[in-house]
Amino acid sequence: MPSVIGLLEERGDLAPYWRFHTAREHERLYPTPSRQEYDLTA
Repeated sequence: MPSVIGLLEERGDLAPYWRFHTAREHERLYPTPSRQEYDLTA
């Protein structure tokens, strides 16, 4: 049984999938704070 990565590579979809995967992983590891959590100081 072929692997998912192998199938993606065979279909030519590996690069777009990998960009998506690494972007989601970055968001998971380094979440951006919500603007609503900021306190305005001036």
